[in-house]
Amino acid sequence: MATRKPGARTRKASATRKKSGSGRGQRGQKETRHSDASRRKSQAKRSGNGALRERERVRSESPGNAITLLKQDHARVRSLYEDYETSGGLDKLNIAEKIMRELDGHAAAEERIFYRALRDNAGKDAQRLVRGAADEHREVKTAVQKLRDMDPEDEAFGRRFEDMFESICRHVDTEEREMFPLAEQVLGQQLDELGWEIRQFKDGISPKWAIAA
Repeated sequence: MATRKPGARTRKASATRKKSGSGRGQRGQKETRHSDASRRKSQAKRSGNGALRERERVRSESPGNAITLLKQDHARVRSLYEDYETSGGLDKLNIAEKIMRELDGHAAAEERIFYRALRDNAGKDAQRLVRGAADEHREVKTAVQKLRDMDPEDEAFGRRFEDMFESICRHVDTEEREMFPLAEQVLGQQLDELGWEIRQFKDGISPKWAIAA
Protein backbone atom coordinates (compact mmCIF):
# COMPACT_ATOMS: atom_id res chain seq x y z
CA MET A 1 0.00 0.00 0.00
CA ALA A 2 1.45 3.39 -1.09
CA THR A 3 2.00 6.01 1.58
CA ARG A 4 0.96 9.58 0.71
CA LYS A 5 3.61 12.08 1.57
CA PRO A 6 2.60 14.91 3.97
CA GLY A 7 4.08 17.48 1.61
CA ALA A 8 1.78 16.39 -1.18
CA ARG A 9 -1.27 16.80 1.04
CA THR A 10 -0.07 20.29 2.05
CA ARG A 11 0.46 21.34 -1.56
CA LYS A 12 -2.99 20.03 -2.54
CA ALA A 13 -4.66 21.80 0.34
CA SER A 14 -2.83 25.00 -0.53
CA ALA A 15 -3.89 24.73 -4.15
CA THR A 16 -7.48 24.14 -3.04
CA ARG A 17 -7.38 27.19 -0.80
CA LYS A 18 -5.93 29.32 -3.62
CA LYS A 19 -8.62 28.13 -6.01
CA SER A 20 -11.29 28.79 -3.41
CA GLY A 21 -9.83 32.21 -2.66
CA SER A 22 -9.66 33.02 -6.35
CA GLY A 23 -13.30 32.06 -6.75
CA ARG A 24 -14.32 34.21 -3.84
CA GLY A 25 -12.27 37.10 -5.27
CA GLN A 26 -13.95 36.80 -8.65
CA ARG A 27 -17.37 36.63 -7.02
CA GLY A 28 -16.44 39.68 -4.92
CA GLN A 29 -15.36 41.63 -8.01
CA LYS A 30 -18.58 40.72 -9.80
CA GLU A 31 -20.61 41.75 -6.78
CA THR A 32 -18.67 45.04 -6.57
CA ARG A 33 -19.23 45.74 -10.26
CA HIS A 34 -22.90 44.89 -9.89
CA SER A 35 -23.16 47.13 -6.82
CA ASP A 36 -21.43 50.01 -8.65
CA ALA A 37 -23.73 49.60 -11.64
CA SER A 38 -26.78 49.54 -9.38
CA ARG A 39 -25.56 52.62 -7.55
CA ARG A 40 -24.99 54.50 -10.82
CA LYS A 41 -28.41 53.46 -12.06
CA SER A 42 -30.00 54.60 -8.80
CA GLN A 43 -28.16 57.94 -8.97
CA ALA A 44 -29.24 58.46 -12.57
CA LYS A 45 -32.83 57.70 -11.60
CA ARG A 46 -32.69 60.15 -8.70
CA SER A 47 -31.16 62.76 -11.00
CA GLY A 48 -33.90 62.20 -13.56
CA ASN A 49 -36.57 62.46 -10.87
CA GLY A 50 -34.91 65.63 -9.59
CA ALA A 51 -34.99 67.18 -13.07
CA LEU A 52 -38.65 66.22 -13.41
CA ARG A 53 -39.49 67.73 -10.03
CA GLU A 54 -37.63 70.91 -11.01
CA ARG A 55 -39.63 71.20 -14.25
CA GLU A 56 -42.86 70.69 -12.30
CA ARG A 57 -41.76 73.32 -9.75
CA VAL A 58 -40.99 75.80 -12.54
CA ARG A 59 -44.40 75.19 -14.08
CA SER A 60 -46.19 75.60 -10.75
CA GLU A 61 -44.32 78.84 -10.04
CA SER A 62 -44.62 80.21 -13.58
CA PRO A 63 -45.32 83.95 -13.49
CA GLY A 64 -47.76 83.69 -16.39
CA ASN A 65 -47.36 83.68 -20.14
CA ALA A 66 -45.38 86.29 -22.03
CA ILE A 67 -48.38 88.35 -23.09
CA THR A 68 -49.70 88.50 -19.52
CA LEU A 69 -46.33 89.79 -18.27
CA LEU A 70 -45.97 92.36 -21.03
CA LYS A 71 -49.49 93.68 -20.42
CA GLN A 72 -48.67 93.94 -16.72
CA ASP A 73 -45.66 96.06 -17.67
CA HIS A 74 -47.88 98.30 -19.79
CA ALA A 75 -50.38 98.72 -16.95
CA ARG A 76 -47.60 99.46 -14.44
CA VAL A 77 -46.16 102.23 -16.62
CA ARG A 78 -49.63 103.76 -17.14
CA SER A 79 -50.21 103.70 -13.39
CA LEU A 80 -46.84 105.31 -12.73
CA TYR A 81 -47.60 108.03 -15.26
CA GLU A 82 -50.84 108.83 -13.44
CA ASP A 83 -48.76 109.24 -10.27
CA TYR A 84 -46.34 111.42 -12.22
CA GLU A 85 -49.11 113.74 -13.34
CA THR A 86 -50.42 114.26 -9.81
CA SER A 87 -47.02 114.65 -8.14
CA GLY A 88 -44.64 117.55 -7.87
CA GLY A 89 -41.11 118.45 -6.97
CA LEU A 90 -38.67 115.67 -6.18
CA ASP A 91 -41.41 113.01 -6.11
CA LYS A 92 -42.32 113.82 -9.72
CA LEU A 93 -38.71 113.48 -10.86
CA ASN A 94 -38.27 110.21 -8.99
CA ILE A 95 -41.37 108.77 -10.65
CA ALA A 96 -40.11 109.92 -14.05
CA GLU A 97 -36.85 108.04 -13.49
CA LYS A 98 -38.76 104.97 -12.30
CA ILE A 99 -40.83 105.01 -15.50
CA MET A 100 -37.67 105.20 -17.60
CA ARG A 101 -36.16 102.24 -15.74
CA GLU A 102 -39.34 100.26 -16.34
CA LEU A 103 -39.12 101.09 -20.05
CA ASP A 104 -35.48 99.95 -20.16
CA GLY A 105 -36.23 96.52 -18.71
CA HIS A 106 -39.47 96.03 -20.63
CA ALA A 107 -37.97 96.89 -24.01
CA ALA A 108 -34.90 94.71 -23.49
CA ALA A 109 -36.90 91.64 -22.45
CA GLU A 110 -39.51 92.15 -25.14
CA GLU A 111 -36.94 92.47 -27.92
CA ARG A 112 -34.61 89.74 -26.73
CA ILE A 113 -37.28 87.11 -26.08
CA PHE A 114 -40.80 87.93 -27.29
CA TYR A 115 -40.07 89.74 -30.55
CA ARG A 116 -37.41 87.20 -31.50
CA ALA A 117 -39.72 84.23 -30.92
CA LEU A 118 -42.53 85.85 -32.89
CA ARG A 119 -40.25 86.84 -35.75
CA ASP A 120 -38.74 83.34 -35.97
CA ASN A 121 -42.08 81.50 -35.93
CA ALA A 122 -44.46 83.70 -37.89
CA GLY A 123 -44.92 84.99 -41.40
CA LYS A 124 -44.56 88.37 -43.04
CA ASP A 125 -47.34 90.06 -41.06
CA ALA A 126 -45.64 89.30 -37.74
CA GLN A 127 -42.25 90.28 -39.08
CA ARG A 128 -43.68 93.61 -40.25
CA LEU A 129 -45.16 94.23 -36.80
CA VAL A 130 -41.90 93.32 -35.10
CA ARG A 131 -39.89 95.66 -37.33
CA GLY A 132 -42.30 98.51 -36.66
CA ALA A 133 -42.31 97.87 -32.90
CA ALA A 134 -38.50 97.68 -32.80
CA ASP A 135 -38.29 101.03 -34.61
CA GLU A 136 -40.65 102.54 -32.02
CA HIS A 137 -38.49 101.12 -29.23
CA ARG A 138 -35.44 102.81 -30.70
CA GLU A 139 -37.29 106.14 -30.76
CA VAL A 140 -38.27 105.72 -27.10
CA LYS A 141 -34.70 104.77 -26.13
CA THR A 142 -33.44 107.91 -27.85
CA ALA A 143 -36.02 110.02 -26.03
CA VAL A 144 -35.13 108.42 -22.69
CA GLN A 145 -31.43 109.12 -23.21
CA LYS A 146 -32.13 112.76 -24.08
CA LEU A 147 -34.25 113.13 -20.96
CA ARG A 148 -31.48 111.66 -18.82
CA ASP A 149 -29.04 114.14 -20.32
CA MET A 150 -31.30 117.08 -19.44
CA ASP A 151 -31.62 119.00 -16.22
CA PRO A 152 -34.84 117.61 -14.68
CA GLU A 153 -35.75 121.12 -13.49
CA ASP A 154 -35.66 122.44 -17.07
CA GLU A 155 -39.18 123.34 -18.25
CA ALA A 156 -38.55 121.45 -21.48
CA PHE A 157 -38.07 118.22 -19.51
CA GLY A 158 -41.76 117.94 -18.68
CA ARG A 159 -42.86 118.60 -22.28
CA ARG A 160 -40.44 116.04 -23.68
CA PHE A 161 -41.48 113.50 -21.09
CA GLU A 162 -45.14 113.94 -22.03
CA ASP A 163 -44.31 113.62 -25.75
CA MET A 164 -42.43 110.40 -25.04
CA PHE A 165 -45.34 108.97 -23.09
CA GLU A 166 -47.76 109.74 -25.93
CA SER A 167 -45.48 107.76 -28.28
CA ILE A 168 -45.45 104.88 -25.79
CA CYS A 169 -49.27 104.87 -25.65
CA ARG A 170 -49.50 104.55 -29.44
CA HIS A 171 -46.93 101.75 -29.38
CA VAL A 172 -48.77 99.87 -26.63
CA ASP A 173 -52.08 100.23 -28.46
CA THR A 174 -50.63 98.63 -31.61
CA GLU A 175 -49.08 95.79 -29.64
CA GLU A 176 -52.21 94.94 -27.68
CA ARG A 177 -54.61 95.25 -30.65
CA GLU A 178 -52.52 93.60 -33.39
CA MET A 179 -49.33 91.94 -32.21
CA PHE A 180 -50.52 90.11 -29.11
CA PRO A 181 -53.55 88.42 -30.72
CA LEU A 182 -51.32 87.28 -33.58
CA ALA A 183 -48.74 85.96 -31.11
CA GLU A 184 -51.42 83.94 -29.30
CA GLN A 185 -52.27 82.21 -32.58
CA VAL A 186 -48.69 81.65 -33.69
CA LEU A 187 -46.89 80.83 -30.44
CA GLY A 188 -49.66 79.17 -28.42
CA GLN A 189 -48.25 77.07 -25.55
CA GLN A 190 -44.78 78.49 -26.16
CA LEU A 191 -45.97 81.72 -24.54
CA ASP A 192 -45.79 80.03 -21.10
CA GLU A 193 -42.11 79.21 -21.57
CA LEU A 194 -41.43 82.69 -22.93
CA GLY A 195 -43.10 84.17 -19.87
CA TRP A 196 -40.68 82.34 -17.60
CA GLU A 197 -37.72 83.46 -19.74
CA ILE A 198 -38.88 87.07 -19.58
CA ARG A 199 -39.16 86.95 -15.79
CA GLN A 200 -35.70 85.41 -15.40
CA PHE A 201 -34.19 87.91 -17.85
CA LYS A 202 -35.73 90.95 -16.17
CA ASP A 203 -34.68 89.74 -12.73
CA GLY A 204 -31.06 89.58 -13.86
CA ILE A 205 -30.56 92.56 -16.14
CA SER A 206 -29.00 95.91 -15.45
CA PRO A 207 -31.69 98.64 -15.44
CA LYS A 208 -30.13 100.40 -18.45
CA TRP A 209 -29.77 97.41 -20.75
CA ALA A 210 -31.35 97.79 -24.17
CA ILE A 211 -30.90 95.10 -26.81
CA ALA A 212 -31.78 95.77 -30.42
CA ALA A 213 -34.17 93.35 -32.11
